[in-house]
Amino acid sequence: SVVTVDREVTITGTAESMLVAVPNDGPYNGEYSSGTDKYVLNITAGATIQNLTVDSKDSAFGINVWSGTVSLEDVSSVNSAGAGFVLGGSATVSVDGITSDGCAWGGMNVDGASVTFADAASFEGIGSVYSEDSQSSTITLPQGYDANVEMTGTWSDRNTNYIGYYNDIDDLVTNYNDNRLTKNGAVIAINADVELNTDLTIESGTTMTIPSDVT
Repeated sequence: SVVTVDREVTITGTAESMLVAVPNDGPYNGEYSSGTDKYVLNITAGATIQNLTVDSKDSAFGINVWSGTVSLEDVSSVNSAGAGFVLGGSATVSVDGITSDGCAWGGMNVDGASVTFADAASFEGIGSVYSEDSQSSTITLPQGYDANVEMTGTWSDRNTNYIGYYNDIDDLVTNYNDNRLTKNGAVIAINADVELNTDLTIESGTTMTIPSDVT
């Protein structure tokens, strides 16, 4: 079953505290659905979550934050069948010390919410944060911090206001379109030295900018 936080509370775990999905049990079958029952942790009210690891076992969809003013501190989301963290609705979220690993759709997907990162380590710990509609979402990186890789423009025919920030080009490539950058109108900016460890095909319609001092 899903753990739902629907009131203003503070939940503080220990270093070993975990919420773990049971694969193939109820909604945890690795299939996408539009409801909230696919998440392990579903937050619908102002809350503070601290010192907690959520393990989706490659069959559930991690942590969903939908409304309220929410603080995530030292929270980890691993092995999600989707993004590690999904922030949507009208939520206003601050994150500090969060991490993700082994999540099929990257670290954090922001759809309509507002998120603020406390420091560079909080962003780097999840590898990627992106929104398929930047007009209704706000992503605030640490002051003065530039992500190594940025992508704006068109992600698909229906997502024309995409924005994404990534630690490395691999974080971008492996999550989308079978390693093919095929987004017509997409602009990818490489802001720092990066290492590509996967095959990459850049097709027509994609623009990539690489400064002369970046390798």
